[in-house]
Amino acid sequence: MLDVLQKRFKVDFVWEMHVRTGRSERDCYRWKTGKAAPDFEALDRLINSDVGDLVLLTMTRGSTQPWAVAMRRTYEIAKARVDMEAAQRRLAALERGIIP
Repeated sequence: MLDVLQKRFKVDFVWEMHVRTGRSERDCYRWKTGKAAPDFEALDRLINSDVGDLVLLTMTRGSTQPWAVAMRRTYEIAKARVDMEAAQRRLAALERGIIP
């Protein structure tokens, strides 16, 4: 999971983790180097942050448990609906420009 978050926060991983978890920058640096891992409270704060979806999806990737499969499917459906709504707005805007 930390690898995925390091890719997301390429420049300021330690600071980003510090802000989201409330842990010291030293603790977050230790996570980055693999010398330590986030505890339950830090994971809870990450899950309840703006990157919570990324954390949960990463942690359950490969799980075949029905609840995990359903969660990933629900996430994909929600994402598809957002994409579809954006496409519909774009289409409507284009049509307004074509049809007087």
